[in-house]
Amino acid sequence: MKLKNYTAKTMTEAMELVRQELGDEAIIISTENTSEGFKITAALEAPSKSERELSSALGVHHDTKHEKEIRDALSYHNIADNVAERLINAAKFAGAANPTLALAAGFEQFLRFSPLPTANKQPLLLFGTPGCGKSTAIIKIAAQGKMHGRKIGVITTDIVKAGANEQLSAFANILEIDLVKAKNTQKLNDECKKLMPSCDLVLIDTSGINPFNSQEVELISMLKDAANAEPILVMSAGGDSDEAVEAVQAMAPIEAEKMISTRLDLSRRLGSVISVADICDIAISEVSINAGVSNALCPVSPMALARLILPLDDDYNNLESY
Repeated sequence: MKLKNYTAKTMTEAMELVRQELGDEAIIISTENTSEGFKITAALEAPSKSERELSSALGVHHDTKHEKEIRDALSYHNIADNVAERLINAAKFAGAANPTLALAAGFEQFLRFSPLPTANKQPLLLFGTPGCGKSTAIIKIAAQGKMHGRKIGVITTDIVKAGANEQLSAFANILEIDLVKAKNTQKLNDECKKLMPSCDLVLIDTSGINPFNSQEVELISMLKDAANAEPILVMSAGGDSDEAVEAVQAMAPIEAEKMISTRLDLSRRLGSVISVADICDIAISEVSINAGVSNALCPVSPMALARLILPLDDDYNNLESY
């Protein structure tokens, strides 16, 4: 058997190079995430006994084993059935060396991942249901920005919930950021015009809304338009997948394309996050794994998400996210 290496930026692109040259019958011998990209070692002919032993040593498993492990994991996390089947089918054809890599290939194919901007021409308007963690997320983003020497502006439109404003105000003072209150769309528009020229990033906090109340959803849309802001959905992890999807679909008029998932440290099942990302076509931007405001939000990649769903194989402890 003649072995050949294929390197690309992502595993999906590397697999496509393999398929283009060797076809669907190609055998994956090993996979590796290198400084140059994702490297796949593949061959076409059936492996000899010694080659099979080599493959075993490198951690190559049969797709049927991958499928069972992945199916069991997706079922445990209560991921919507139609989403799970798409991910399983993608994983089966990934030809990856272990289930985690196979599932990562499925995530890369069907989900979108897009980190929050560290500086933006538009304000970021965070919205979601009551208690989802919007204010805490804003504090985390602002703190990280200040640590990197960026000037951050914070506006709150949540003039009803005193506790949230007190928390924001307290940390704004610590971070030496002026917290501006905007009680209506015109005030929000005026404050954004004042802050945008002098700030690297402007963050807008909003009141929690009932996604099934069309007037509350419309209010967030009006605030978004008044501020010319990019809306960011904030959603707690855990909970029922179907319920979460229906709630986010009801908030579709706000036109969010990115989301922050909070409270991963309090959740054992991530089906709602994955189902919403797939069915509602919203990119996963960052996750919060600790309620402490000193702990930054974490960006998410296909590999990082796969590691949350499947136990990390010991042989891949040092594998970098891609």
